[in-house]
Amino acid sequence: MLTLIKTYSIFVLLQIFISGTYAQPPQTKLDQRVLVKQLLGYWKSNTSNDTNMFITNILYKDGAKSYTKFIVDGKIVLEEESIWNYNKDLDKFIISTVSNGFKKDNHALWFTSEKKYVKIKYSEIGNPEGDSLKVEGEILSPEEFFESKIDKYNRLINVSFIKDRNHNPDGSRQNPKIDFPAEI
Repeated sequence: MLTLIKTYSIFVLLQIFISGTYAQPPQTKLDQRVLVKQLLGYWKSNTSNDTNMFITNILYKDGAKSYTKFIVDGKIVLEEESIWNYNKDLDKFIISTVSNGFKKDNHALWFTSEKKYVKIKYSEIGNPEGDSLKVEGEILSPEEFFESKIDKYNRLINVSFIKDRNHNPDGSRQNPKIDFPAEI
């Protein structure tokens, strides 16, 4: 009986040691407002031979303002403007988007690590694995980020973005011209 108790005690101690619960470092809170600055700037993605996406993200009030254009065969097919407001209580950015002049959706975006973030529909904030499109992004370098978009059928779309220092929000290749404040 004593041998059984010793064996059980050793087993329990090994489980505690292996699981890492004995000496885990304290979790540090990620500063979402600092991390989101990695996404600021002018970005371009060549989603296919004839399709380009241009994104301009700038600081705006307590978050960011984003302007996106999708250009197919040289024609603008979709324009979106978004306001990203930081919600202190949720510790997330709430993104309101207008697409071609019509209200589209609200989303929540937050960093899960120094270089990775998640974006989901705001209505699914309590259930991040819900039915809608989920975006998982990763900052690869100051010049590149990558997004995986997963829909409710588990179809995956991967999109890479590179820094584009010479475009206007209209997709033209000139010096940037922004009609809203660039700093808080």
